[in-house]
Amino acid sequence: MKGITGGNPLTPPRGAWAIAVVTVAAHVLVAGVGPYELHRDEFLYLAMGARLGQAPLDFPPFIAALAAAVRALLGDATWAIRLPSALAHGAMILLTASLARQFSASRAAAALAAFAVAVAPVYLRAGSLFQPVVFDQLWWTVALYALLTLHVRDDPRRWVLVGGVMGVGLLTKFSIVFVGAGVFVATLAGHRRADLATRWPWLGLAAALAIGAPSLWAQAALEWPIAYQMAGLRAGQLDRLSPFDFVLGQPLLLGPAIVLAAVGAWWMVAGPPREWGRDAAVACLVALGLLALAKGKPYYGAPVYPVLIAAGCAALSQLGAAMRRRLALGGAALATAAFGVVAVPMGLPFLPPARMAAFAAAIGVGAATESNTGAQLALPQDYADMRGWRAQVAHVAEVWKLIPDSSKGTAVLLATNYGRAGALEHHGARLGLPRPVSAAGSYWFFGPGDRRGPWVVSVGPDDAAAITPYFEWCDWYTHVAERWVVPEERLVKVWLCFGPFTPLDELWPRFDPRGVGR
Repeated sequence: MKGITGGNPLTPPRGAWAIAVVTVAAHVLVAGVGPYELHRDEFLYLAMGARLGQAPLDFPPFIAALAAAVRALLGDATWAIRLPSALAHGAMILLTASLARQFSASRAAAALAAFAVAVAPVYLRAGSLFQPVVFDQLWWTVALYALLTLHVRDDPRRWVLVGGVMGVGLLTKFSIVFVGAGVFVATLAGHRRADLATRWPWLGLAAALAIGAPSLWAQAALEWPIAYQMAGLRAGQLDRLSPFDFVLGQPLLLGPAIVLAAVGAWWMVAGPPREWGRDAAVACLVALGLLALAKGKPYYGAPVYPVLIAAGCAALSQLGAAMRRRLALGGAALATAAFGVVAVPMGLPFLPPARMAAFAAAIGVGAATESNTGAQLALPQDYADMRGWRAQVAHVAEVWKLIPDSSKGTAVLLATNYGRAGALEHHGARLGLPRPVSAAGSYWFFGPGDRRGPWVVSVGPDDAAAITPYFEWCDWYTHVAERWVVPEERLVKVWLCFGPFTPLDELWPRFDPRGVGR
């Protein structure tokens, strides 16, 4: 069978290496000296890493294990925490170029594929933050690469490799099941259907389940918290979306590269690579269709595009006439570069808030600064979620000082959302604060701690009726933050309370996010 040609996948073209190195360096530089702090989600993953092995986690454990490793090796500097994400983005750039070369793309076309993945906001933003998103994108790309090599080499034993990569995906984010479903549908409908009568695809499934077992075991041990997480997402964010919104959101994530991806999908299905490329393309399209039907956020579909972009660039580089090839590739490169000028500030957080807000307003793309709940912000929400945490923690530390020194060893520090809790945990120790407790989401599973008061400092809530009934006495102190933070953090009440009527460990089951004990 004729298959992928064009070189060793471990040696992408020099142009792709240059793009990857510059991209990783930009991520690290911005993380080190940029105008933004850690993101609220990053605080949560660091907190998970600090508790790794102490109790089951309600999220797949890859990000927690990586957090623990990075902090042990490199410390708590923002650039160090974000280095793995930057490297993952760089790896995706190189992998896309390798795919293009092995689709028999020219070196220039492979460099174009690498550049498209480097500047697309959906990859640039993911590579800027310590979150599972960029690693999820990487594992999907590796799994699809493995599927292509299985078809090219006509070697069913490679199903075990495909399954193994998807197992790593299960350790990272459960969304890997969408491309897994796509692979199954493509295989069932494709020319490798006969493989299902052999042991190899099932050994691949066993490998996926075995490697991903820690994620599945933790879910079972905690009574499947993913169910309440998805219910919360649907109620707060996804219900306002439609399949049409998902489809319309794809061009904003990729810019002109969406055309390259569309060309690549068509070429893999109907062009020269159809004998060995069709199943990977069908798997991508099925995954996108399922995500659209599930009313997923537009960026959920991003992991399918590196392989499609690589194929699209290869298709352009193989147009019949040399002039047509040069015009097609040159036009695509100019369009991608022009888009990059606009897209890079939306993906790489290097502009200070005032300039970033002015830039976002100037380009006039409201969706880029829309919050998860549909509210319009001055900054992209991820950027707003990276401001104000140090100042908030410093204010809490001032309130904490009001507790008598003799009582500080037993006093409780509460937080009413995971961003506040994570920021207090990350920054608070330097200011003499204890580890906080919180009943918000994942933090609830960490438990109420071993402090019993009678003094309590609580960051939030805004409504007195939500806290004063639990104590003999409460007073509050307002923290007024800068305008660039997310709306709920602009005016935060920090409560100093005394004399809880009921011990915190007895109250804890009432706040179970799964609804148990209410």
